[in-house]
Amino acid sequence: MMAKVTAIGQPVNDAERDVIFYLRNNLPDTFEILHNLEICQGKEVFELDLVVIAPHCVFVVDIKGTCGRIDIYGSKWHPQERSPYPSPVALLRRHAKGIKTLIRDANYARPALAKVHVQPLAILTADDSFIVDHTGTDEPHITYADQRCLNYLQSHDFIPNHRSADLRGLIGTIRQAIIGKSAPRSPRPCYRDWQVIETLGSTQDYTEYRAYKIFSQNITVRLKVYQVDPYMGTHERQDAHRLISNAYQSLMRVPPHPNILGAIDFFATSDEDCYVLVTHDLEGRSLRQHIQDQDLTEAERWNMIQSILSALNHAHQATIVHRNITPDTILISSDGIPHLTGFDYARIQHRNSTIAGDITEAIADNSLYQSLECYRNPAAASPQSDLCSAGLVFYELLTGRPAFSSPEEMCDRAAQFSILPSDLNPALSTELDTWLQTLCALDPQSRYGTAEQAQLALSTLLTKDMPAQPAPVPASQSALPSIDLENLPVDTVLNDRYRILERLGQPGSFAVAYKIWEAWAEKTCVLKLVTRDRYSCEGRLMQEYQILSKLSEHPSIVTAVWADKLADGTPFIVLEFVDGQSLEAAIAAAPLPLETTYQIAQAMLEGVQHIHQHSVYHQDIKPANILLIDQGIKLIDFNVAVSGQDPDAIHAGTRRYMPPDLFNKPVLSEVE
Repeated sequence: MMAKVTAIGQPVNDAERDVIFYLRNNLPDTFEILHNLEICQGKEVFELDLVVIAPHCVFVVDIKGTCGRIDIYGSKWHPQERSPYPSPVALLRRHAKGIKTLIRDANYARPALAKVHVQPLAILTADDSFIVDHTGTDEPHITYADQRCLNYLQSHDFIPNHRSADLRGLIGTIRQAIIGKSAPRSPRPCYRDWQVIETLGSTQDYTEYRAYKIFSQNITVRLKVYQVDPYMGTHERQDAHRLISNAYQSLMRVPPHPNILGAIDFFATSDEDCYVLVTHDLEGRSLRQHIQDQDLTEAERWNMIQSILSALNHAHQATIVHRNITPDTILISSDGIPHLTGFDYARIQHRNSTIAGDITEAIADNSLYQSLECYRNPAAASPQSDLCSAGLVFYELLTGRPAFSSPEEMCDRAAQFSILPSDLNPALSTELDTWLQTLCALDPQSRYGTAEQAQLALSTLLTKDMPAQPAPVPASQSALPSIDLENLPVDTVLNDRYRILERLGQPGSFAVAYKIWEAWAEKTCVLKLVTRDRYSCEGRLMQEYQILSKLSEHPSIVTAVWADKLADGTPFIVLEFVDGQSLEAAIAAAPLPLETTYQIAQAMLEGVQHIHQHSVYHQDIKPANILLIDQGIKLIDFNVAVSGQDPDAIHAGTRRYMPPDLFNKPVLSEVE
């Protein structure tokens, strides 16, 4: 006989369907599976994938389709090649307590109900998924969608001695208590134009989701949804809104930086019952995972330290204090670039606004990385406390172990390292020991005054003591002719100014484009190098730069930054970098919704009208030259564009997208 299945709601994906099917066919008929339900308990709503009522125990189950290795550190899950998120097991524990209370309160005349054990359980469904729990708190509540989950669900090993392991006389009451309070689980929520794909985890302050943009499903983001107490009065509600919105405004004060993962958007729902923070869903691994695996070279570690100091200096110049710098809030993207994340606890200097109202408890798990003046007192945060936190992270990055075992040890030792970093890592000098100790000094006034000062001091030490380990040395000018310009390695530096981050697509018919870090302007740009027939194409590049530089800025038109030549005479143009996907690729992936098509058309018409007002004609408008971005579109590639005042202008472009009357017609008009 098969297990009984009761459908409260409908499965939302194949992983849920597969688990329900597998359990139904392989568990005994004494088991009942309730699936896709929502239970209200006081103010809280529990969304549950499954509740399994067994003869010995009740299970609340979350089904996770996460692939690959998952490292677990305390309250965070670190999936392979993805940024960390709150432990789903922590959320299941809260749900289990709520279900236990529900069962206990079903009939006070039956005290045996108080002895029912409710076990939280996460079931991983991907064939290659496995966990490495470094703290051991979640592993007892995780199993896999195979014989192991069947064994787990029929085991008695986890039931405490003071709980009952025989519920056969209580099954009816337990079932009625749960079903009586259940409703079909709501469809996955949609917050404005972001559709939730997956619930990642939850804390007391927020629930974190992965979502996609409704009009462009190829763009995925992270949503942190902060719930507002529905029982608040009007004035309290206004205060909560002001507190959270002020914090978002503080985040938006930070200009773009290649080592800061900033916010995309922040808004209140129409009912103002929750607030939504939208951030990028960056592929990569947390610094904690890299520290654990010890997979970074000495040079990579120092480059990351320099990058994080640069990011901190950038934030501090915008008067933003981070307040929560840990190995979990530093994400290393797949191309090796570190990104400072976790700005939801940041605030403007000399103010107390923060997205999470009272962060003391929220950041308690990260006390190993807090300065002593901020321990249990986050309001004391300053740029110097951020530097101390960064120093404690750097110590662990360079040595593989935390600087202190607890805040109490840090206090007892007056913040002096018990073991010098150079004793744990022979590659470090005593001067670097002193540099790290200065970052982590007990007195904030004894630390470096700014992140920039710390960075300059470090650069001096690295140049003096470790000449082979600073950031990559720029390619020598004389060596340029031997470089394959179409396949430049990451971190190659051109003209002492442009550091290669990655190549963008394949080389074109006459040029190749790279995503770069522009050192003078301190921002990410696009560098387009002429690699073929450079002398005849130089005029086209010059024309592109001249046309773009004469255009006033417009949200739908790419902006030119600079143009010049490399030492060997290779012409190049520097353009603004926008993160997006070409319309050509989007169309190839899936049909676009009608509303999206309207939005693209509207943005295109506005952009074309703008360049026509400046007597500029693009001549090569096609899907490959239209980028879809979060804010609309960008028209790019003006290399065959012409000015209406140019008497020598000729027709060019891609024949497939040229109007037929232009094939043999020499004069341009605005309509054309």
